[in-house]
Amino acid sequence: MNNKKFKVGIVGCGTIAPYHVEAFQTLENVEVVGVSDVNEMKAKELCSKYNINFWTTDYRKLHDLNLDVISICVPSGLHYEVSIDAMKKKKHVIVEKPLAINLKQADEMILTSGKEGVKLATIFDHRFDLPSRMIKDALNKDLFGKLILVDAHIKWYRTQDYYANGWRGTWNLDGGGILANQAIHWLDLIQWFAGPLKSVYGKIKTFTHEIEAADTAIAILEFFNGSLGVIEASTSIYPGRQKGGFVYNNLPESIGIYGEKGSVVVEGSKNIKLWEFAENGSHELIKENKIKNGTSSHKELIKAIIDSLREDKEVPIDGKEGRKSLELMRAIYYSSFINKKVDFPFIKDDELEKIIIDKIK
Repeated sequence: MNNKKFKVGIVGCGTIAPYHVEAFQTLENVEVVGVSDVNEMKAKELCSKYNINFWTTDYRKLHDLNLDVISICVPSGLHYEVSIDAMKKKKHVIVEKPLAINLKQADEMILTSGKEGVKLATIFDHRFDLPSRMIKDALNKDLFGKLILVDAHIKWYRTQDYYANGWRGTWNLDGGGILANQAIHWLDLIQWFAGPLKSVYGKIKTFTHEIEAADTAIAILEFFNGSLGVIEASTSIYPGRQKGGFVYNNLPESIGIYGEKGSVVVEGSKNIKLWEFAENGSHELIKENKIKNGTSSHKELIKAIIDSLREDKEVPIDGKEGRKSLELMRAIYYSSFINKKVDFPFIKDDELEKIIIDKIK
């Protein structure tokens, strides 16, 4: 394996940035050499906490540091601009979820990655949770038999103050509220597990927050393998208790996979509530009670990305993979606005964008 030292820059020093810095700093021959944020205090604080030498309020100045990788942790509506700029400077890009806020942006990001000969990776770290990998392995081994149902439930709570920073809950910077910010991980997982989507019927609504976009969404899914799915997501559900900052005790999110020969239910990303199959019933890791152990999924995903860069291989969850949950999210929005079922591939994104622009006006 190539032992080249990778120099990394972080763009955006908010809530998610420390997860990236800590992941990079656990790796050999990887150094975070600079950070950027429009808020000077946030940039300085991140540098001080993690012993990083360079900060700036203009992310373009990071390009002067001879970086190999740019890790993008800015609000979702800025992913496109920062990613395109970095890739045109021949930097590999790691971008937080969602990949972008519409499919036109995502497609240009994917195209630019190929044109410039650099990698584009998306952070969907819950694919690296141990239960998620166990489910994927069971699916690959056909332990479920014919899939019948899949479901995801994200019933969380956020105060109005959570949305007071000016970008959360907006169309242009958040990408649409609950589906773009909180539920996007489970949109990614549900299609990763159940396969290509055939159609969706969705509804979005704002119940308890004064925000531009939706705080609640539901969707009924049909997959090409014949299975059906349900997504429920909200940031308006009691009980939810603020532990400090924007960390909350919520009802646990869950995802379930149900087949003719087996079913699995996972709560809170790592808590397997049900794992039962007609054949090869209990997993060895469940017997040994090792499910909750191990490194964070952020760290494992970022390590896998860096390893792929060293070996010049395709990165896990590249731009095309990251686009899939965005396509589902956008189709749910469009379905809700036109009150009709939407088929895949979703080809009405430009029309959806016009609807959103009219709503913002």
